[in-house]
Amino acid sequence: IPSITIQEAIEVLLSSPNNCSKRWVWEQYDHMILNNTVKRPGLDSAVTRIEKTNYGLVFSCDSNPLLCSINPFEGGKQAVAECYRNIISSGGTPLAITDNLNFGSPEDPEIMGQFVNCIKGIKKACVELNFPVVSGNVSFYNQTDGKSILPTPTIGGVGLIKNISEHSAGTINENDFYYKIGETDTKTTALALLTELSNTPIENVNIKVNLEEEKRNGQFILCLFREKLISSAHDVSDGGIALTLCELAIVNDLGFIVMTTEVDASTTNSFSINLFQALLFAFIGGLILNLMPCVFPVIALKALSFIKISEHAPHQAKWHGWSYTVGVLSSFVAIALVLIGLKAAGESLGWGFQLQAPEIVGGLVLLMVLIGFILLSDINIGTSLTSVGSKMQQGQSYSNSFATGVLAVVVASPCTAPFMGAALGFALVQPTAMSLMIFIMLGLGFALPYLMLSIVPSLVAWLPKPGAWMETFKQIMAFPMFATAIWLIWVFAQQTSPTDLVILMGLILVVGFGLWFGRSQNRTQNIGISVIVLLAVIFGLANLDKTVTQKLAEDNSLTWQAGIEEQLQAQQQAYFINFTAAWCITCQANEQIALSRDSVKEFFNTNNIKYIKADWTNRNDDIANTLGSYNRSGVPLYVFWKPGMQTPKILPAILTEGYILGL
Repeated sequence: IPSITIQEAIEVLLSSPNNCSKRWVWEQYDHMILNNTVKRPGLDSAVTRIEKTNYGLVFSCDSNPLLCSINPFEGGKQAVAECYRNIISSGGTPLAITDNLNFGSPEDPEIMGQFVNCIKGIKKACVELNFPVVSGNVSFYNQTDGKSILPTPTIGGVGLIKNISEHSAGTINENDFYYKIGETDTKTTALALLTELSNTPIENVNIKVNLEEEKRNGQFILCLFREKLISSAHDVSDGGIALTLCELAIVNDLGFIVMTTEVDASTTNSFSINLFQALLFAFIGGLILNLMPCVFPVIALKALSFIKISEHAPHQAKWHGWSYTVGVLSSFVAIALVLIGLKAAGESLGWGFQLQAPEIVGGLVLLMVLIGFILLSDINIGTSLTSVGSKMQQGQSYSNSFATGVLAVVVASPCTAPFMGAALGFALVQPTAMSLMIFIMLGLGFALPYLMLSIVPSLVAWLPKPGAWMETFKQIMAFPMFATAIWLIWVFAQQTSPTDLVILMGLILVVGFGLWFGRSQNRTQNIGISVIVLLAVIFGLANLDKTVTQKLAEDNSLTWQAGIEEQLQAQQQAYFINFTAAWCITCQANEQIALSRDSVKEFFNTNNIKYIKADWTNRNDDIANTLGSYNRSGVPLYVFWKPGMQTPKILPAILTEGYILGL
């Protein structure tokens, strides 16, 4: 590159047909779309509203012929990645692409090689960014007098904005601060400049498109938009930061002076753990999860079956252990895939998200009552229901062990054990493979105690010998089931109206009547009763009103709302935020053990600390996004800040009175 000043380099880039405004092109077409366009083309992407809805669609079109001619594989990746960035820069969640592949003669082996490798690069980027191709076309023989055009795979992408009023128009203002997210590839900048200044073709530039970083940065920027922490974004591409700033300045009719500031990474809310630590925390959290009150009854019942199996058929014990483990792991993987899929679709969810649906909470109430009735009375109404109760104790089928593993995970979902919060928060922003690894490790920790008993025979000697006590113990375990049901009824009452609560009580009556009426040995009659009860349950839960009429608790707390932390920090006001939910047992335990104590309330008053509750009992995307900003995927989360602190402090998931008084 010749020796030129920065000003001269910028002028060269701005005057290039590759970088200059394309307004003269798009103005020739109907770019207003019946006046539904809310952001015109020209910067990153265009945005149009969908009539009669609050949704908006984001469109972008990108290609990089020069890079495709030098490295077709990386050029294909770059075209998709830039389209991905442009859609996100307008606040949209990327959905899908169409491609228009323009090449010279496929009879030329070199051009055919470019074509094949560009497609491979496009495929790689689409898979990694979850940005699928839904249509496309190919155009060959684009050449004149035997001279071919540069390989030009053009990518047209579309994204979705759920609230059109929140799109990024690319507007900037005086005295704005600008933050660079990710690493800038100086080779890309140099390539754009060298193209304009060099008299010879460029044949080799070592540019690698990091798709993992592209995805991570993109999702981070979308999170910033949701939290309203940034007003606009613009992608850095050919020409680097200098050209990016010039584009923003020209569009907004502003000049700029660049003053860079280093950001201390220790003052940010970045993850403080790595993959190995996340795996370890998930494993330890899974172990501790066995001790949670929502899980213990199911685990205790499974232990009974293991004692009997070890006495009468010890050779089967290890297979029951593996069946239980597979049930646990399958359930954790299923939850992980649902969470990952819904988050990729733009939903804001976290651990325990299923209990934000009153229908599921009501279904769990009925399940706990059903199991409690069966354990207490040992009603024999056929193998289908007996397998839930009697066979849970007798351990006669491997499928039952699998089902017990599934049930244990279902009832564990309201609980968050120590170490789990950081591990799951880390998992849900990682690539799919890493997320699954962490959830699998959580499942292994959860299943390990029972699995060890089944595969290490010497451990069985530590268990009590079978006897009449087992029947008594089985019946005693019915009462924790009823206690769990009562707690879930209370959760249900926080989520719904009094009318819905009456419906649930009626369904409990129906289930009880069905069990009583199903004592007959007539299989046909039992099946008929089961079908009637099931239909009644489905109909009742499907017709809930779900009008919330209650709060979690009546106290002196402030109600959380988006932006409250920034407001209080600006006022130099200390605060303690309790991110909680009625269905979170750990949250409720901390309420009783620490937060509701008179000494803690007096401590808050004496030190002028605002106590704020963020109730996540029902779905709330603002709370979910704020949890994500703290690298958490569920509750409980406790955040403390006071003047003098650079960033809020995240407190442990298990609180004590003494710990809070020592803040």
